[in-house]
Amino acid sequence: MENFTNNSTVAQDCLTEYFKANAKSRFSTEIKKYIWFKCGKFLNPTMKNRYINEFIQQESENFINKGEINIPFLEFRLSIPHTYKCLSCNVYKPAFNTANLIQINFNQFKMQFDEICNSVTSIRNLIFINPIRNTDFPQILEYTARNPKVHLIKITPSELTNLSEALIDVLKKYNQKVYFHINENDLLAEEFKISLKANNIKYQIGVIV
Repeated sequence: MENFTNNSTVAQDCLTEYFKANAKSRFSTEIKKYIWFKCGKFLNPTMKNRYINEFIQQESENFINKGEINIPFLEFRLSIPHTYKCLSCNVYKPAFNTANLIQINFNQFKMQFDEICNSVTSIRNLIFINPIRNTDFPQILEYTARNPKVHLIKITPSELTNLSEALIDVLKKYNQKVYFHINENDLLAEEFKISLKANNIKYQIGVIV
């Protein structure tokens, strides 16, 4: 590892953080897949640090010996504007002060997504921000969910609205890979959770700050 980083054009600190990020992402992904989808093997949460250190070593060895490049997190913002006003949120863009809905369509998304996928080994966590209002989202979700390079897909809606039948069909088809992250402060959270449960779609509750 030391010889490699000494001869690499990438700074050692950058590589170290890259391996750490992938190790942490891998740990959280494996935990969710086992608990929610009964896939993989059980990782004891109390032994997190041991697993992380093991994964860091494996990530670095696979990078050096096999040329593996794994993306720990990849976010796509599919619609603008959205309703969150979280100052710490990296998708809060005050410049988009418009009532008009701006969307990325399927072909635009596919071009960007394919370019990324063709350059990497895997995407451990693919995150869609504010996707529900995007009319092409069912097609986008179908396309990404069936890609074996994508391990887990998180959907973070900025507003809880009714899901289209087309989207529900895709969510049910890939319910071993896709889940929602819902803001617990949203007034419609309970109603939305009932809809997800009825369709056997996993979700995670949290505060978005």
